[in-house]
Amino acid sequence: MCGRDPDLAAWSEPGALLAFLHGPGDGERKNRVLRHLVAIAQAGDTPRQAAQITLLLALWPGLDAIYRRCLWRFRYDPERLATDLLGEVTAGLHKLRLDRVEWIAATLLRNAERNLRRAEIAECKAQANSLEITDEVIHREADPTARPDVACVADDPRASTIMRHLADLPPGDAALLVAVAVLGETQHEAADRLGITHDAARKRYQRALARLRVSLGDD
Repeated sequence: MCGRDPDLAAWSEPGALLAFLHGPGDGERKNRVLRHLVAIAQAGDTPRQAAQITLLLALWPGLDAIYRRCLWRFRYDPERLATDLLGEVTAGLHKLRLDRVEWIAATLLRNAERNLRRAEIAECKAQANSLEITDEVIHREADPTARPDVACVADDPRASTIMRHLADLPPGDAALLVAVAVLGETQHEAADRLGITHDAARKRYQRALARLRVSLGDD
């Protein structure tokens, strides 16, 4: 694999190559190396698997950071998070358009984390069918069949109280509140997904949170 490309020829064994990719300095050269590894991984000939494994190891610090950020949302099934994350980044490197992408590592990691969040939101909607997103998330967390180690809270008066007050919020405000407070999106990410400005998202989130706190306090 290293013999076929001048940018890879400086390394004779994987440890030295990974030490370079994980170390400080010369980001453009590292990016060229990653670009060549992607090209080899996509080529389909003998070194393909070696290039793919080397790429995953090169991205490991970034993958670990994503895993830690997302772990609280997969706290009942951390093995699934690891599997889904690995699957997303592997699929991403095979679909990557090298003629359209400049920075390889940033693109692969950002897309993998974004797809994980999108998949979780889609799962919430699928589980609840016609329910609002606020109800979807609460029911998902309360489902004893999905997570047998968690006591069912569906009949807990606190859960029904929160659901009732969320239903009283404007639908857009409730969706924004759940996206940020429950699903872990940033206000910027939620704003982009909901099609509103970042400033509007900030104001609406603060308003919805304040209104929910007041309503719960009254109860």
